Amino acid sequence: GLDRSVAQLSRSLSWAYLKDGRFEEARACIAGVLEELERLGERERVSDTYLGARFFENRVLFESDAFEEAQERAHETYELGTEHRNRTIESGAAAQLASLYFRRGEHEKAERFAERGLEIAKQIDNKWDVISCAAVFQGIRYERDPSSVAFSELEAIERGTRSTGDASMSIDLIAEVLIRIGEVDRARRIVETGVERAGGRLNESRNELCLGFVALNSGKDRYSEAKRHFLRSRELAETIGSRSIAGRALLGLAMLSRAQGDDEYRSYAQSALAIFQELGLRRYALRAESLLK
Repeated sequence: GLDRSVAQLSRSLSWAYLKDGRFEEARACIAGVLEELERLGERERVSDTYLGARFFENRVLFESDAFEEAQERAHETYELGTEHRNRTIESGAAAQLASLYFRRGEHEKAERFAERGLEIAKQIDNKWDVISCAAVFQGIRYERDPSSVAFSELEAIERGTRSTGDASMSIDLIAEVLIRIGEVDRARRIVETGVERAGGRLNESRNELCLGFVALNSGKDRYSEAKRHFLRSRELAETIGSRSIAGRALLGLAMLSRAQGDDEYRSYAQSALAIFQELGLRRYALRAESLLK
């Protein structure tokens, strides 16, 4: 069987599969890692290696659009991290849950996990989780009261994305919140930095989605650019099987078409709505519904 070093290599391979949108291979690879760690007794010891593999499995499930399973597993991982005082896992799982609940429109739960994840991440200087949790936290504050947004936190998010090396897996969440708040230029800078650093079809489809929304919110003279990015994002997402990204690309096309006075927006919005309803992404379903009223 695999030893621990080979298990680590397999986890790295799973990460490579995930970034390229090869979800089935990524899931099979990380499942094999967990099986081998369990055989080695890591599960009974609740070792850092085992918790790290579980945390990564949550990420794979999330990116594969298996949101129900991802939510259940992330809660389990969060509880294990808390019980065994592994603050890296606790903050990471909290960040995953905050992002998931935010996308599902469950703001109270999202805020609770974002606040907890942010607190721990700042203590241990985990910049990835600080960025993700801060974006969720500020996004919820804006929806509740636009005047309550802490712009110093938005500046900290931008600084963090420059120093993490690769924030590609959270870039859509960050850009979405910043654009919603009206910080389009800040979103553009972050996305452009992400484009320079990220590789793989999943990241490319996500980056194209973000570039589309940046262009859409940058004036009529950039509408053609927005359409090009949304179409490319949709094409890549459908190729790799990311329905959540494809749905958001369709939502972007619906918003763009409506802004241009094109009746095709209804078809785009209906297609997006069907995807969001099936995946349980209420935040985006509500946006699609608003276009159809």
